[in-house]
Amino acid sequence: MMRRSRSEMPASESDFDMPNPFSRVVPDADLYLNHGVLDNKPEMAALICKIFAVWASIEHELEFLLIRITGSDAAPAIAIYETLTADRLQMIALEAAAGVSLSEKPLNVFTAVLSIVKSVQTA
Repeated sequence: MMRRSRSEMPASESDFDMPNPFSRVVPDADLYLNHGVLDNKPEMAALICKIFAVWASIEHELEFLLIRITGSDAAPAIAIYETLTADRLQMIALEAAAGVSLSEKPLNVFTAVLSIVKSVQTA
C-alpha cells in the first residue's frame, strides 16, 4: 500500500472546524487541500478560471447597476458598497438603494433580476 502525503489526503471536518460546504451538493465529497490538484486537469482548471471570471463580471455589473440607481451622487454609495465584503451585504445595500431610488415598475424589474442573481449565488 502506497503512503500518501498529508496534502494528498482528504481534509477532515476537524481541519476546518466547520461543515464542508460541498456536502450540500455531494454529501460524501472528499475535499483535498493540494495546490497542485489541477496540474493534470487543464480543462477543469480552465473551467474554474472561467467561473471566477464570470462571477467577477457579474459583481462588476452589479456595481454599475448601483451607479445607475444612485445617479450623480454615486461616489459615496460606491465607496460604501466596496467596503462590504460579503455578497449578502452588497445585495442588501443594492436593494436598499433601489428601494429609495426607483419607481414601482423599474423596482419590480430590479427585484426580479436580483432574485435570479441570488439564486445563482446559492446554487
